[in-house]
Order: sequence, then structure tokens, then C-alpha cells
Amino acid sequence: MGARCVPTSGTAAMAAAPSKTSYPAVEYRRIATRRGPIKAVVAVENTILTTV
Repeated sequence: MGARCVPTSGTAAMAAAPSKTSYPAVEYRRIATRRGPIKAVVAVENTILTTV
């Protein structure tokens, strides 16, 4: 299950970023301003995998 979730979570993280009110989008913007967009995507992926 883990090997199939990782690419999917990356796609989900990138899809959630343009949203304005979802928690992953807010988290992405908060982290991307400090650490950069790539690390922000990884952090959102981790959040998505943790909640699932």
C-alpha cells in the first residue's frame, strides 16, 4: 500500500495548493514562504499520508 500512496499523495498535494481555504493549501503557503515550494509539497504529502 505504501508504494502506491506516495505518487498519489504528491499529486494530491500539488492539486491542493491552488485552493484557498483547504488546510493543505494553507499549510503549503505557510511553509513555501519560509522553506521553498519543494519542501512545502513534501510537508503537505506527509500531512495527507498521516491523516489517511
